[in-house]
Amino acid sequence: PVGVVRVPVVLQVEHLEIGTIQVVLWGHIAFSRLEFIPPRVAAILRVLTLSGAINMKNSQVTLTPRKFSYQRASLAGFARTVVLHYVPAIMASVTNILGTSNILNVV
Repeated sequence: PVGVVRVPVVLQVEHLEIGTIQVVLWGHIAFSRLEFIPPRVAAILRVLTLSGAINMKNSQVTLTPRKFSYQRASLAGFARTVVLHYVPAIMASVTNILGTSNILNVV
């Protein structure tokens, strides 16, 4: 039988510049909602936060400008490439996020 072959959407980018991205986070996460955390880790977090939740206040994440040149990939592949460029900056911001949460601010 002859069928229709689906061809992935291909994106070709000659030059793309993404400017600085600034994100400010506020949030409240109850430990009871974090079922994937082992009970011992949750107990340690309860002691560190002196509460049953993690609170973030004004956690700032700044992602530096990026340039992409001569990219040819599927749309999903290009999106993965862009996200992977930002992962190190996001991971570096974890200390800033923790610093504005109630985890490290108990004293």
